[in-house]
Amino acid sequence: MTRAVLVANEKAIANLFVREYVDNGLDVYDAQRKPLGRVSDYDRPGGGFVITLARAGTCLFIPFRLIAKVKHRRVYLRARAQELTRRVS
Repeated sequence: MTRAVLVANEKAIANLFVREYVDNGLDVYDAQRKPLGRVSDYDRPGGGFVITLARAGTCLFIPFRLIAKVKHRRVYLRARAQELTRRVS
């Protein structure tokens, strides 16, 4: 599968994400298409994945429900970077 658009329910998103894109290093973009970081791990039972931000040593847990789509080996989120990193800064 070279391309996938995820708009289904959270369980379907999680299954597709883990099955097709489990390898680390996928680029992650926020809702404004700005680069946010890279996938570094996933937690299927926890319902999300971990990204390493551009700032060294900073990671975020992102719930699968925030994925808008996965396309061309990139993950696009439904939230803006400011909303996701507000408590990290």
